[in-house]
Amino acid sequence: MKKLLLTLIALFAFSCPVFASHWMPLGTGEDGTEYSIDISRVSTHTLTPLEEGQNRAVERMGYKGINVPYKSIWLQVEYTDGTSSIQHINVYQNRTIALLGFVDYDSDGRITNSVPDRYPVPDTIYPDTIGEKLYMFAYPMNS
Repeated sequence: MKKLLLTLIALFAFSCPVFASHWMPLGTGEDGTEYSIDISRVSTHTLTPLEEGQNRAVERMGYKGINVPYKSIWLQVEYTDGTSSIQHINVYQNRTIALLGFVDYDSDGRITNSVPDRYPVPDTIYPDTIGEKLYMFAYPMNS
């Protein structure tokens, strides 16, 4: 009975699908740096009822609501010297962007630096930048 149970567990373990990254090229910088997006891990954050209520309350006082829908995107950066970086980024619907954290790798694939940003601050997306390409990917209808 134990052998049958172990065989079934092993069968299920090896038959489960593997969730791998699917990197799609985004573009190349003027210096040859290559950028890619993991399209298998893009997630969307729509406003919760609480966030919508907060926006309405602030707007009644004459201010602009601060809660904005966003998409979380993983960006891979391949530098010309063989080093690389994987960055977790929020792209907001109001044309701003925030870096949530990153991991840097040397040319042998070893981690050289990693920083989670606990308090990301959205910044303006400037024209003709990788940030704008990320925005156009995240919100093609707004571009």
